Parts: sequence; structure tokens; C-alpha cells
Amino acid sequence: MNFFMNYVIKQNYCISSLIFLLFIRIDTFAYDCEIDGIFYNRLNTTDLEVTYKDSTFNSYYGDIVIPDKVTYMGRSFNVREIGEDAFRDCHSLSSVSIPNSIIQLGIGAFRGCSSINIIILPNSVIKIGDSAFASCSSLSSITLPNNIDEIAGGLFMYCSSLKDVSIPDGVKSIKNFAFYGCSSLEKIELPESLEFIKLYTFQECTKLETINLPENLSYIGESAFENCSSLRSVFIPQKIKEVYRRTFFGCSSLSQCEMKGNIRVIRFAAFAGCNSLQKIILPNSVNTIEASSFASCASLLSIAIPDSVRVIESYTLAYCESIQNVTLGSGVELIKSNAFNNSNNIIKLYVMSPNPPQLEDENAFDDFHYTWTDVYVPKGSLEKYKKSKGWKKFKSISELSSTKLDNINVESKEIYRYTLDGQQTNKSRSGIVIVKMDDGTTKKIIVRH
Repeated sequence: MNFFMNYVIKQNYCISSLIFLLFIRIDTFAYDCEIDGIFYNRLNTTDLEVTYKDSTFNSYYGDIVIPDKVTYMGRSFNVREIGEDAFRDCHSLSSVSIPNSIIQLGIGAFRGCSSINIIILPNSVIKIGDSAFASCSSLSSITLPNNIDEIAGGLFMYCSSLKDVSIPDGVKSIKNFAFYGCSSLEKIELPESLEFIKLYTFQECTKLETINLPENLSYIGESAFENCSSLRSVFIPQKIKEVYRRTFFGCSSLSQCEMKGNIRVIRFAAFAGCNSLQKIILPNSVNTIEASSFASCASLLSIAIPDSVRVIESYTLAYCESIQNVTLGSGVELIKSNAFNNSNNIIKLYVMSPNPPQLEDENAFDDFHYTWTDVYVPKGSLEKYKKSKGWKKFKSISELSSTKLDNINVESKEIYRYTLDGQQTNKSRSGIVIVKMDDGTTKKIIVRH
């Protein structure tokens, strides 16, 4: 039995080795014919695709003109496609002229062509494969065809010289990683037909300052704009129902974000690290705000949590060093540990629930809050809060004269700050400082770094 099993194993190993070698052989001789320095594979009776010479790629250099027709062995063929990896890693390729006969570009067709700087695709092209232009580090301009309906995954990933792109009307989806790492991209025009922006689409586009999201857009994927550090403003359209994980994480220049009224969920760290965001108005439709959603929004001055939100998750508003006024809606039932960790400038906390929300533990608030934050609760509920576990630690709890906040100013802004000896300073200074507000008030705050 052992001999038999050893024999079978050896036979299988030999067969596997032969299959492996067979595939290596096929890949080494990757083309069916060569005509005038261009390699082709036959697709069918009448059509050819452009391909590469062998598995080392880097098959072309200089300026290449692809013909629309070729003759081989006395027969005429149409050149219909640029195949998968056809021009991959052709580092010395300067330009390619693509004829109107081409209808498709395969996966990775021009991937790694580091010297090519302009691509013009004819309107005959109806499909472009994933990563077709990925890592074309010198590509600064591209003309896309009018007849495509999607921007493929990773299509322009790491095209670090690409500055301006216009997406043609009719495109409905921009796939995962499409513009990831396009560090020079300053402007992109999105069509009204666009419905989906998928995961990581514009992540690390560090020079992108503005983007107009069309009204038809219904989905923005996880980390879609993560670390777009120059993005200044964004308007989230009506059809968006969720702001996904880390969508705007690290957008350190984002100072304005407006949301329409259909958003239900704000996922983990969606706006974390938006250091310039001073104000954000959450629509009443929001019912879930996940952990760290607004963590490290260092310039955020105030926020009102809608009535439909039940839980304030951990680190939701942590490290928001400028925030002064927080309103918790009437539906809040639970505040998790470290929800406001190191947000030690909160001077007014409006809790609109008539019943004290449960505190997960004593770390739901910091010691600073228990001492220096003034808590305002609905009329008739003061005694409940003063007797409630956790809440009774606050040294200042008062009743509101109304259940509405119409007359409460939560939008006062800092004008400047100065030290106790009268020297003007900035937000980087630690210790006790005096802050002058635009409503004429002054206050002492403690800054910790």
C-alpha cells in the first residue's frame, strides 16, 4: 500500500510539473504572429488583439502606431482589442496611437508604462479592463471614450502625474481603487449619470480640493476620499443613505460638509481626522453614529446629535479639542466609554432625554467634564439626573426653561487666545489660556497635547 501511494504521489508530482511547464511554455510564446514590430493574437475568423512578446513584458518602446487592419498570410484582419498586459511595463514607450477599430482594452493593458504622458482613446472603445493604466506615473492627460458605462477598478491607480479628468456622461459606476494614489489630481468632473463611487476610489488624492457629487449618486464606498488632505468642501446628495467607514478620514482641510436628509448611518471613523471641520449639521434621519465617527476633529466647535440616535459610541467625539457645545438628542439611551475622551473644552452639554442616559462606565466622560462642563437637562428631570449613577458626579446640572434650543447660541467662534500674562498665542500652546469669542465673551480653558 505504501509503495502504491508513493508511486501515485510521484506520478501526480510529475503530471503537475508537466502542466506547470506547459503553462510556462504557453506564456513564454504569448503571441500568434508579429507584423511590423507589433505582436498579435487571433481572436476569431476576422479579428486580432494586440499582445506582448513574452512573459517578461516590456515588449515595445518609442512611438507605436496601431493599425486598424493588418494582412497576414494573404488574409486581412481587423485589429479589435488591446489585450491583457499588452503594453505592460513598457518603460520606454513614449506614445501609442489607437485606431477607431479598437473596442476593448484588457486588464493591465498599459500598466507600468512610466514614460507615456498622453492617451487619447477613440469613441469606438466600449470596455476598459481593471488597472489598464495603473502606475503610468508620467500620464498627465487622458481622453476617455463616450461609450463606456464604468471606470474600472484600479484604472488610474498611482498615476501620480494625472491632474485633470473628465468622466463622460453615461458612466454609472467608478470602481474600487480607480484613482487611488493620484497625488497630483486637482480636478475631476463627474457626470449626472453617476450612481456609485466604490471603495478607496479617491484615497490619497492629496491635491484634490473640490468635488461636485451629482444628485443621482446613491452610494459612496468605504475610504472613498480617505486622506484627501486638500479637499475643502463636500455636499452629500439626497440618495446617500450611509456614510461608510473612513469615507472622509484624514481630510484635514475639509471645513464644510452638508448632508441631505436621507442619511441613516454614519459608520466607523467616517469623519475622523477632519481637522478643519468647524461645523457639521446632522440630518434628523440619522439613527446610528458608529465609534470614532468624529474623533480628532480638532476645529469642531459644536454638534447636535439627532433625536433618533440611541447610542453614543466609544470615541465618537474624542480628541475634539475645540468643541465647546454638544447637544445629545432626546433618544440617547447609552453613552459608551471614552465617547468624549480628551475633548476637554466642552463647556455646555445639552442632554435632551427626560431620563438620564446610561453611562457604560465612569470613563464615558473625563474628569474635566465632571468638574467644568455645565450640563443642561429638560425641565422636570433635574432630580433624576442628580441622583443617577455617573451623572451625579457633574458639579453643574441645570434645567432648561424649554425643551427646545432655539434661543441657545452654540455657534460662537474663537477669535484669538492669549496666555495668563497677556501674550497672544495659538492652539499649539499647552496649559491654561484665555480665549476670546466672536460673541464678546471670554473664558479660560485647559489645553493638553
